[in-house]
Amino acid sequence: MKLNYFAILLISLISINSATSLFTHLFGNRVEKKVKKSKTRTKDGSGSWDSGFDCPEIQVAKGNGELKNEGTGIFYPKRLDQPVTQAEKLGWCFKMEKAPAGNLKEIMLQDGSTNNWCLQFRYMTSSFSYTNPTGNKYIEGWFTNDFGQAFRFRVLLPWKLIGWYIDDDEGKKICSFLNKYRTTANNAVLASKSSVKTECAKYMANKPLFDQSNGKAADLSKQSDELKAKLEVLKKSLQETQTQFDTAKKEADSFNAQAQEAQTKLKAAQEAENGQSSQLTQIKNTLQTTLSTGTANVSDTNKLKAEVDTNLSKFNSELDILTAEAPQRPVEIKAARAANEKLDSGAVTKSLSGIYS
Repeated sequence: MKLNYFAILLISLISINSATSLFTHLFGNRVEKKVKKSKTRTKDGSGSWDSGFDCPEIQVAKGNGELKNEGTGIFYPKRLDQPVTQAEKLGWCFKMEKAPAGNLKEIMLQDGSTNNWCLQFRYMTSSFSYTNPTGNKYIEGWFTNDFGQAFRFRVLLPWKLIGWYIDDDEGKKICSFLNKYRTTANNAVLASKSSVKTECAKYMANKPLFDQSNGKAADLSKQSDELKAKLEVLKKSLQETQTQFDTAKKEADSFNAQAQEAQTKLKAAQEAENGQSSQLTQIKNTLQTTLSTGTANVSDTNKLKAEVDTNLSKFNSELDILTAEAPQRPVEIKAARAANEKLDSGAVTKSLSGIYS
């Protein structure tokens, strides 16, 4: 009898312990929240659409490398839909207790001196997707920074054993926000850069004509010949870059790091050629009209003066718009202004290529 009594007691204790372990595993996070109200993060994250999602891992890989956890953070989906700060209008922002590490810091920009770090919409180079696998749901996409470096990005969404913090409709809705803002931001930057280059070409064509309006058209023809020589060099460089890009495309899919870098280089070369071509066209047109006789009169000079002033004003206005779209690149904006004053279209194009779009 004593043996049976102790056996029953032992079995009862084991059953109670197992039940306690199961309860803790299933509902431990809820119990901890009641007991430890100061706790802000669980290993699996937490949150809601209204209060924000506390994401346990933000993973990044350079090119086709292996994804690595580089940080944790909270983002607020409501503020994706209705941004409040200027930083939120330009990017996907996370509140982070620690600054991003590793490759994550190559694509995240700090909002002033706050603990908010943002992924720029203009850096997004692919559509973002939502996945609901076994375990943490996640959102994934590609970024390319201002240095032309491509990164694969994945944020793990909060997870719990029973129920969910985020449902599939909410995950897809977040991706729809990101994809809409990606398109809008890239188009805005591309449009601004295109306008800057257009006004730059007009200014650089008309400024020398105005400065030499009392001189001979032969001097301007010489400048035109010099531009033609530069254009031929650019065309050769463009062909070489196109070959490199085609090779990279054959070796991997469109998001291969090597292909991304080649595409960035190709875009820069194309922009340089377009800038020189526009400048050459402007000079040719003006030579054929206002200075066809070899010497400009007062009326021609006044007309050129008005055009130069207008060109410069529009150039600076377009750069101001670009500054608002890419406030993190003041050095490139300043360099573009200085190069325009020096009539160096190549340097203007190079400065603009340092602003990714």
